[in-house]
Amino acid sequence: MDSMCQATHTLNVKKRSVYIFPEGTRDFSAEKLLPFKKGPFYLAVAAQVPLVPIIAAPYNKKILNIENGMAKAGAVIPIEVLSPIPTQGLGPDDVPALMEQTYHIMQSAYERVGKESDRINSKIFRINFIKGFVK
Repeated sequence: MDSMCQATHTLNVKKRSVYIFPEGTRDFSAEKLLPFKKGPFYLAVAAQVPLVPIIAAPYNKKILNIENGMAKAGAVIPIEVLSPIPTQGLGPDDVPALMEQTYHIMQSAYERVGKESDRINSKIFRINFIKGFVK
């Protein structure tokens, strides 16, 4: 049994969820999401299960210490769970359109939570900066 069939079996029979970064990786300097890999979309279509996009705000140098991978003190990384995207009735030929639809939905949310992150963290970092001078 190939890996796609095994994964489809796990999703449908064992009622499990799969958490996948559709970009395949994260880019700390990206203003936009990276291009999506096709595998997660073929898997969802084969299993006829909905995609549930989850977006984390960009965690760039403002929030993350790139050298050690740790968030800066007090940093907040907003995360948003988006509405499920149905795949029921879709086939392999529908995957490119599904990928494009999902990318646009997620990019819009990525920009929105990025702005929220900037707003929240600018206040936190300003407070922490002031606390550093006040003892």
